[in-house]
Amino acid sequence: MKHIWTVLCQSSSTDTETKLLSIFNCLEALNMEVDKTKLTPGNKIMTPISFQMISFWSLEDFDKASRLEIRVELVSPEGEILNKFEKEYEVKKGTKRFRNSINFNGLTVVGSGRYIMRVNQKNMSSKKFEVVSEIPLDLDILYKSFK
Repeated sequence: MKHIWTVLCQSSSTDTETKLLSIFNCLEALNMEVDKTKLTPGNKIMTPISFQMISFWSLEDFDKASRLEIRVELVSPEGEILNKFEKEYEVKKGTKRFRNSINFNGLTVVGSGRYIMRVNQKNMSSKKFEVVSEIPLDLDILYKSFK
């Protein structure tokens, strides 16, 4: 299975009749206000933001069923992996292309900077995960006192 693209967005919708996908409010950068007493350098905080990561894949051998195993990693501006998880998808025989959507309810941050959502695909021959996409998300935090 070949990775074609991945996008971060606020929401999406798939038409049930045509199977056409609509993507709303793509995320490239975020500005947020954070209580300065809750985020200190090196301290991780979960921000209450909901978003989706949608990926599109092309199947090279669609005459048989296949499996897609992915690992998603959130990488801090300093290169630290803040969160990661794995997900598996069974793809039916005859499928020529495949889309998956992953919902996120919160984002772990350590400060302003460029975060990376890294998509890894498991190579079924070597059984090792390989990076297929890195999506940048620029975050600018304004520190305020909320009293």
